[in-house]
Amino acid sequence: MKRFVVITSIQDKTTSISKLEQKISDPIIIIGDKKSPPQFQSGIASFINIKQQNNLPFKIVRDLPFNHYSRKNIGYLISIFNGAEQIYETDDDNYPTDNWDWPKFSCDSVIRSSISFFNVYKYFSDTDSWPRGYPLYEVTASQNFEVVKGSLKEVGVWQGLVHNAPDVDAIYRLTNNSVITFSDREPIVLSKGVYCPFNSQNTFWTKRAFPLLYLPVTVNFRFTDILRSYITQRLLWDINMSLGFLSANAKQERNYHNLLSDFEDEVPGQLQTKELVEVLYETNTGNNIYDGLLNIYQALLKSKIVKANEIHLLDLWCNDISKILM
Repeated sequence: MKRFVVITSIQDKTTSISKLEQKISDPIIIIGDKKSPPQFQSGIASFINIKQQNNLPFKIVRDLPFNHYSRKNIGYLISIFNGAEQIYETDDDNYPTDNWDWPKFSCDSVIRSSISFFNVYKYFSDTDSWPRGYPLYEVTASQNFEVVKGSLKEVGVWQGLVHNAPDVDAIYRLTNNSVITFSDREPIVLSKGVYCPFNSQNTFWTKRAFPLLYLPVTVNFRFTDILRSYITQRLLWDINMSLGFLSANAKQERNYHNLLSDFEDEVPGQLQTKELVEVLYETNTGNNIYDGLLNIYQALLKSKIVKANEIHLLDLWCNDISKILM
């Protein structure tokens, strides 16, 4: 089984990356940007600078903006080009705990809910917290759900939770910011029709879901992985796969954030979530995963959730990854 780890970083080597190298023996790809230091002191990790990126055979590389989190897309393509069957993505301020391991991509515990959103943080803890990107209008809603044991569901994406400083909206940090410790519970998957946003900080992907790795470019840093997460869930259902959540298997040594700037960047996504889910519900996703991506992004363009250049970049992505996976 070929497995790769993908990170993007604009810093010198962090303590979290050093801890990651000690824990994981699989290849680690770190994608640099213009703000990255010229000499990155990597250990077993492979740091790919801008010059090296420009020499890659992928069409999308030259059109991706600099100083944008979406350059992580390059790391996904490098991993897949080199035969990855599973990808773990994280950030330079997260590190695995002792219980971290590559999960099996199947699960027999399914969350069934009478509403369209499920707050996984409330399932794994007794705090009044919620994942970044969870609709604020749903935060106080009752969690009407049941855990159903049954046949194994194939998992396309696993999101691992993170202790201490998990990924929450800036409004939570500004108004509460309590340390969050999650309970150790069995993994669960969400049933078809139930959404929960997931991030790009502690996330496992299997090969059939690789086309869905695409991080959109024409939205801001705080929304790119959240928008991707909603689209991914919708298209996983089309291929009979599920999104799953694991008990916390990482911790965060959080980089400095300007919380008011984060809040400002998160507002557009919060204002658009209801319309986004309506678009996902109404869009004909076509005959395959690539048609699904293109049809959804075309609909999002009409709704002004993404901009016109997104379609061009997505087309390049689909061209690059389909050639590798064919």
